Amino acid sequence: MTTPRAPGPDLGAVLLVLGSIVGIAVAVSGIIRTTPRDSRALADSAIASVNGAEIPRAEYERAVRAAAARFRPGIEAADKVRLRRRILDRLVDEQLLIQRALDIGLAQRDRRVRTDLSAAMIDLLVARGQVDTKAPEESVLRKFYQDHHALFQPPELIRVERWRFHRRDEALAAARSLRQSADPPPVSTVHGPDPLPTGRLPRAKLLDYIGARALRTVLGLEVGGVSEPLKIDAGFQVLRLLERITPAAPAFDAIRDQVTGAYQRQRGDQRLRDFLKRARSQASIEVVESGL
Repeated sequence: MTTPRAPGPDLGAVLLVLGSIVGIAVAVSGIIRTTPRDSRALADSAIASVNGAEIPRAEYERAVRAAAARFRPGIEAADKVRLRRRILDRLVDEQLLIQRALDIGLAQRDRRVRTDLSAAMIDLLVARGQVDTKAPEESVLRKFYQDHHALFQPPELIRVERWRFHRRDEALAAARSLRQSADPPPVSTVHGPDPLPTGRLPRAKLLDYIGARALRTVLGLEVGGVSEPLKIDAGFQVLRLLERITPAAPAFDAIRDQVTGAYQRQRGDQRLRDFLKRARSQASIEVVESGL
């Protein structure tokens, strides 16, 4: 009796996976035909050429690894060949679609395409350009750390008390009482429980609890200061600033990797600005003033 061969990968599923890998949504699978002369003309770094545009071998191998990772180990050799061929076919299809899109001016007419291309170019200039940047010298990093000390400063921590009241006159009386004494106002005048945490909070978290107007009021107080009554949905609130602490920045040696990352991001941003400045100086740009 012949042992049935284990089924190979579902090529329908393969096509679906490959569509996500190479970024197109068509289900075509044309067979690539190249002549020996065409193959010899390709660079070693290319796996194929479509109308003169080469498909990088590294891109093809990445797509193969990504697709293979989605299927069970130990697939038949023939299935592997078919899978690799389908991936190559799909990359060729992608290149044909891209070329056609450029031919009909889709990059200029379609807002989504323009946005994606712009983002990809920024990624190329900023993020991928860092790969070719040699590691900065220690002295350069230390100077960057000193010149941009605020980048590595932990957030300010603030501790606030809050009381809420039904009526403005109650809030005014409580504010006067708090300015004269550290004791809280009489409990009988306080409206409802107060959900404010009792610990120190960074500005962003305190903003979530009390809102932008109240935060601006708190930041304008001296430590121990009490606010005027502030209107809220259910009445009025009074705030008292208890603490305002600025933690010390970590030492350079403790955050060297963080400093390196910030330095390289700044270099990437500068590459982008330099490119745009150079491109603007070389481009022919006309602006209709009446349209501004």
